[in-house]
Amino acid sequence: MDNPSLDDINKIITDSYVKGVVKGSTFKSKFGFATAASGRYSRSNLYGFILKNSIKQSGSKINDSTIVEQLLSLEVKKGRVDHSSGGHDDVLFAYLLAQWFLQQANNKKLYGFDTGSILIDTSSESDIDKN
Repeated sequence: MDNPSLDDINKIITDSYVKGVVKGSTFKSKFGFATAASGRYSRSNLYGFILKNSIKQSGSKINDSTIVEQLLSLEVKKGRVDHSSGGHDDVLFAYLLAQWFLQQANNKKLYGFDTGSILIDTSSESDIDKN
């Protein structure tokens, strides 16, 4: 299949999903983020280690007002970090999931990422121009 069509790609994705995820093969264990009560795959890890590490590495590079607003409105409810009443944290949560993937996910090569070049330099072009 030299140049697959969109239909070919959709079929590959659908077949992979049905064979791997729905039928419960080992394929399922290689993809995704399943939340759990504690540990590496948990909300507390996202709002704890991942958030702290992301802010430390590239917090000054966040240029999205929604992420910043949702971050600033977080509060602790019943012992867990959550959005404020009437607020949202879905965009921040998506950002943290992306950060989790970059920092801790296994099998990045299955997604086509060169693991040797992820997060090696978080400087922006404007930072480079200043030097």
